[in-house]
Amino acid sequence: MAGSWRRLQEVNATQGDVVYVLRTYPEPSETFIRREIEGLIRAGTAVTIVALERVDPAGLVDVVSAGVAPPTHYLRGALPAPSTAVRGRPGVGALGRLLGAVAGDIAHLGAHPRRTARCVRLALYAIRGCRHVPEGSRRLHAHFANDAAALARYLSILTRVPYAITAHAYDIYQDPFLLARNLASAMKVYSVSRSNVRYLRSTFDIEPEDRCAVLHCAVDLADFPYRDPEPPPRPARLLCVARLIPKKGHAVLFEALRQLRDRGASARLVLAGDGPLETSLRALAAELGLDTSVDFLGGVPCDRVRELMRNSDLVVLASRVADDGDRDGLPVALIEAAALGTPIVATDVSGIPELVTPENGWLAAPDRADLFAEVLRAAIDEPQERRVARARLARRAVEEEFAVERQIETLRSL
Repeated sequence: MAGSWRRLQEVNATQGDVVYVLRTYPEPSETFIRREIEGLIRAGTAVTIVALERVDPAGLVDVVSAGVAPPTHYLRGALPAPSTAVRGRPGVGALGRLLGAVAGDIAHLGAHPRRTARCVRLALYAIRGCRHVPEGSRRLHAHFANDAAALARYLSILTRVPYAITAHAYDIYQDPFLLARNLASAMKVYSVSRSNVRYLRSTFDIEPEDRCAVLHCAVDLADFPYRDPEPPPRPARLLCVARLIPKKGHAVLFEALRQLRDRGASARLVLAGDGPLETSLRALAAELGLDTSVDFLGGVPCDRVRELMRNSDLVVLASRVADDGDRDGLPVALIEAAALGTPIVATDVSGIPELVTPENGWLAAPDRADLFAEVLRAAIDEPQERRVARARLARRAVEEEFAVERQIETLRSL
């Protein structure tokens, strides 16, 4: 096995079937990207990564431990490592095409100074990064449809390698930087939920229709073995895996917990995730008398998240549409919980109902703490036979739509 991985890595060192274009790598919260890359390599596709900047290398543990270490080149900060690509510097014609595209982008943005600087920086990074796109690459693939997609578009102009995009959520609704122009030139546009795809098609008139398709974030089912849930103790153990940001609805969840307590039920909540709202959420928990019922764990590694899910009675998420328009696509944490057999209580927002249904979980309207408290109480009091039936249906939904093998099959056929 070790020898086969070494041979595979030698192939990756000299070829570049697919070049992943990312803003940061390895981003600890973006396990779905690492799974996708690992799945492609396992399936025999050579992968190179071009990223603007490096983040915590501990985020790579779950890939490196499996023997998968694709060539990775960083464009920001220190000088990049020598590349194995044989591509030379872009010629005058390629630079002229890039200059024209950047000028068009700046005009599209209305010559806004900060956005103009953002365009120019990405173009300079593209000039720096094009030498890391190996000769013979079939496509570039950008995750997130703003900065990474713009960088991929610029790289495509310089190298004439086509690019595809996976759009998620904040890049569509909160920070749609050059979104229309990035989508227009892409050979294929994926997004992580059917609701996102409907929005993109209707808003940006993407033609032909099959150029924009669903590609769910996926899980490797071998890493998420199913087991039937057990009857919840009192107090019930709730887990929320989410960054502490407005669209995740933590304030609504806290108020629902308070109402649940006032109705005579009790629960303990564990929060796995960090973010800018931590201070205000701690204050809110104290104000609502929940400070002894809510545990803030901060950022948690992937294996620890799985352990927390296995030891929880419910995974909960009160997602909402934030004031700036940001919203979830389809949170990976819910897919993971469904795969493991941990029942889910969530809100009817964006792509969540594409996984969680009234048959396999519990849904409430967003921004309604009273309704969320009601479904929490129903989930805690659910008869065990029905609870297990829901969990088994949720696992089946993951097997049918969210298994990494299906995702990789789609990507390899592109």
